[in-house]
Amino acid sequence: MNDEVRWILYVRADHRTGTIVALAGVFATRGVNFDALATGESAEGTGLVTVTFVANERRQRLLARSVERLAVVHSVLVRRADDLGCARPRCCSCLRASRSCRRRMRACAGRG
Repeated sequence: MNDEVRWILYVRADHRTGTIVALAGVFATRGVNFDALATGESAEGTGLVTVTFVANERRQRLLARSVERLAVVHSVLVRRADDLGCARPRCCSCLRASRSCRRRMRACAGRG
C-alpha cells in the first residue's frame, strides 16, 4: 500500500544567499524531491519559501523537524495539499501575494 501524499511546506526564513541551498540539502539528504518550489519576499529581511513534495507522514515530520533546525529558518508550517480547506486554493501558493491574500493564506494555514 502506498501511503505517500502531497504536502505543502511553508518556510519563513532569512532572505539571503544559501537559504535555498540549505533547504534543498535537507530534502536531498532524506531522498525527497521537490515537486514545486516558490519563493517570495514577505517582510524586510525574511522570505517565504513554499515547497510541494510527496512523502509519507513519518518522512514529512522528519523533513519538517530538520528544516526547523536550520539556522536561517524562523518558522515552518506543513499542510496536506488536499486539506487546505481554502475557498481560494490558488491564493495559498501565490508568490507575490497582496496583503489581503496573505491574510487569507494565514487563515487557511491556521485551520486544522
